[in-house]
Amino acid sequence: AFVRRGTIIVLAPIVQSTDELPGGPLEVQIYTGRDCSFELVEDDGESVAYESGSVRATTFRWYESAGTLSWRARGSFNGADKKAFKELMVTVFDAQRTQPVHMNVTKLLDGGSLMLPKAAHPAQERDLHV
Repeated sequence: AFVRRGTIIVLAPIVQSTDELPGGPLEVQIYTGRDCSFELVEDDGESVAYESGSVRATTFRWYESAGTLSWRARGSFNGADKKAFKELMVTVFDAQRTQPVHMNVTKLLDGGSLMLPKAAHPAQERDLHV
């Protein structure tokens, strides 16, 4: 498979219906090489309230030169306390490393950031709390 440099791919757990969301942590895959961003939009999964702006939008930004991922969430929707993602798991794929770097953030709050550890062994897993 090919992924372009500077790409963010967001993966949700497999669920059978929106009633099962969030179903686990949100996985964010970063493919380094240049700055990039991605906006995740969540809604109640049941109504058309999204048409009037009842959504939670989280913008993820990768800053290549700093090796930093930041995110900011805004908005809300009915049931967000139960259905919005609250946990984040990050995997960074870097052409300079032979293995991806896994970083777990236990809480996905309204905003935060984390920096790719430069000295981390590629196979080492880090737990970061923000």
